[in-house]
Amino acid sequence: MKGDGGNGRFHWRPQFLMAVTAAGFSFHQNGISDEMILAEVKTSTDDDCEDWESQVVRNEENSKVLRRLHTDTGLYEFRCSGSYNDITASDFVDAQMDLVFRKKWDTNVEKLELLRKDDDTDSELIHWIAKFPYPMYPREYVFVRRRYINKKDRCIVIANYAVTDSANIIPRCEKKYVRVKSYRSIMVVRAHKAFDCKGFDYVLSYYDNPESNIPKYAYNWLINYGGPYYLNQVHDAAKKLEQQRMELATNSVKRTKTKEPAVEVPNMTSSDEGNEEEKVDSVDLSKTTEKESMEKGSGTVNSVEVELKILSPDVQLYDEKPISSPLEDMKENLIFVD
Repeated sequence: MKGDGGNGRFHWRPQFLMAVTAAGFSFHQNGISDEMILAEVKTSTDDDCEDWESQVVRNEENSKVLRRLHTDTGLYEFRCSGSYNDITASDFVDAQMDLVFRKKWDTNVEKLELLRKDDDTDSELIHWIAKFPYPMYPREYVFVRRRYINKKDRCIVIANYAVTDSANIIPRCEKKYVRVKSYRSIMVVRAHKAFDCKGFDYVLSYYDNPESNIPKYAYNWLINYGGPYYLNQVHDAAKKLEQQRMELATNSVKRTKTKEPAVEVPNMTSSDEGNEEEKVDSVDLSKTTEKESMEKGSGTVNSVEVELKILSPDVQLYDEKPISSPLEDMKENLIFVD
């Protein structure tokens, strides 16, 4: 807050106002219910989809795209399904859930921030601004994301739903962004063996209304293209996450070996040779290790800490190199404006 010359009024900073309004958000009233999550757990990852069009809209190596029409808007909801055998389900999910990491690999992100979190339901309130091809305005989303993990069925669900009354959380900025009111995205991941073993099937269904005068055929084409492209980005990010964790593990082992204490045996003179067993002091390695650990403090590598660092998707592991976006290549083909 800032004063304005002693007249008793204050100017509220937008970030502070955003924090205040987000603090009043109720996950119980506006979050994603258990019933909705459990319904998604039953989603089949095979191609037997009765209420989706049988015609395949797009078919790539690891992704098949189907669609179904929303008659009230004339827009399509899309369904991407496929499998990956060279990455783990854990890395695939972590690459999407970590907002700091996603801002590094997703070149279409203009802004992505966590507004509030509910640990009891593993839910988050997120503010996201996505770049769209010029001359379209960026799209702004305020949505709830919830993750559900079923270890018994080796299933993970990531559900995203737009907040109905988002203007009460973040005021609109119509001159810069277009606020998307209707948005839904569901990701279901089923591991073949275990979450940390390579191989899983997935289904991603998504729909949003652009809230503008973009021709429906153009927007449907854009959203259809965006699903497989996003999945490819997530796949590449998961591969980088795996590689960097392996490098961290290797470096940690090397550092551990270099810090092993050396044991020196004192030299004996000729007069001592007869009493060799008496003259050579015994060395207690356990005491030496304990003493050096106390002296070096944080310099000592703890195996438990190393394991946690390997498993935790910390931001220091991530590659700064961005992944190029094909949206820039589509500029010449898009002649419509918002």
